[in-house]
Amino acid sequence: MSVRLAVVPLSSCDGCQYNLLNEEFLDLLKGLNVKLVFWPLLGLGDGAETYDIALVEGSVMSSRDLKTLLDARKKSRVLVAMGACALLGGVQAWSSNSISRKLGDEVGFSRPINHYVKVDHHVRGCPVNVGEVIKLLKSLISGDLIYVGGRRFNYVSRDSFKISGSLLEIETSKCVVCGRCVEACSLIGAKALNYVFKGIQTTISTPYQESLESAGCVNCGLCFAYCPVGAISLKTKTEDLLDKIREGFLRTAYIEPEALTSLIESDNLELGQVISAIKQIGFTKVFIYSNLCEARNGVGGETLARSPVELSILSKQIPEYSVYLLTPRIPQDSVYISQCVSWRNVVNSLTTRELQLLIRGLGIEKLDSERPDGVVSCWEDVILVSGLKDMRQVLLNPEKPIDKRIVFEACPGGCLLGGGQSISKYNDLTKVLAKRREILKKITTENLIPHGLQLKASPF
Repeated sequence: MSVRLAVVPLSSCDGCQYNLLNEEFLDLLKGLNVKLVFWPLLGLGDGAETYDIALVEGSVMSSRDLKTLLDARKKSRVLVAMGACALLGGVQAWSSNSISRKLGDEVGFSRPINHYVKVDHHVRGCPVNVGEVIKLLKSLISGDLIYVGGRRFNYVSRDSFKISGSLLEIETSKCVVCGRCVEACSLIGAKALNYVFKGIQTTISTPYQESLESAGCVNCGLCFAYCPVGAISLKTKTEDLLDKIREGFLRTAYIEPEALTSLIESDNLELGQVISAIKQIGFTKVFIYSNLCEARNGVGGETLARSPVELSILSKQIPEYSVYLLTPRIPQDSVYISQCVSWRNVVNSLTTRELQLLIRGLGIEKLDSERPDGVVSCWEDVILVSGLKDMRQVLLNPEKPIDKRIVFEACPGGCLLGGGQSISKYNDLTKVLAKRREILKKITTENLIPHGLQLKASPF
């Protein structure tokens, strides 16, 4: 009895299919007693009720792709992800955000097929190696056990090294070369990281493996935030700060509204629970404080940096404009809880992610609800601009308001998606940003001001 084989195309360049499409491959199929029952590229589009084996090329980018994939999974005894697109999402995953917005499709984002269905086996490559496809088919037909995680060749160790900075560190031995850190670093305007070497030695590095700051790192922390495998780490000083809190040297916490918003969204907390958790850590008082308040001390038309990150970027990228840093004015016995990693070099600070880990250690179910001891936050008379591209457009616009202060937030999406923010349970950053904006608006308009917590002036 012949083995029924289907080759199922999804969104891709069809390179894997064209690589298979030769007389040698078709003759080998005949020799293995394999019958092609579905392959649209050959005009076999009707299919059959069931398939013994389905080779799926491409990723899911549309509702049509999803329907085709689900149908193939339903009909197939064995489903194989064939090629990089099916296995990892492919090159199209790099631009799927903009494509989905243009097409308005309900799926939109390029996903590997195992995001939607169970994948029995896979063949790597872009395009796949014909010999490997044949080897897999022979093993499946003969009933030999295939180890899904098996190697195709003997492991060759890659030379690894560490790159350090004042706040961040990269361990290339952990890097999987996904490229997220390179893209984020380029997008923000620092361009301190890039790909080096070739072949299996390809990794991420600064030029000549120099220190991060020497390469232009601005300590935004986005590389740390986006790294999926922990190859980039933050040099935390949490234990040192906790010791000083226990000894009474640090008594008051000043938390940014954006940091507060992030914790409420990521851990499904109430505002009062976050305040209570901070006090359980050891602080005697907690103020909600935004360094945007320091903008009121300036004059109209100034360009203001929300953190040292923006100051560094604008000084290098748009040097013709004078930029002023909104330095937080807090007492020396205080800790600044912020969404930005870079404040660590200026004041005693905790990132929102570090605070998230401390709160989880307390046990969320044990948290009471407390009100903050005060609020020092204001957004009037400022224009918030996020991203270097938008900042250039605003500064070069001759019709920009001259009576407004322009505050630059370097991270795409602004401080709500800063490099030191807590980890959300959602993967779609568009949804995360929308949720956090909603929470920020709510806590400022419903929870703080109506309870008379808005302070008219800084308490120090």
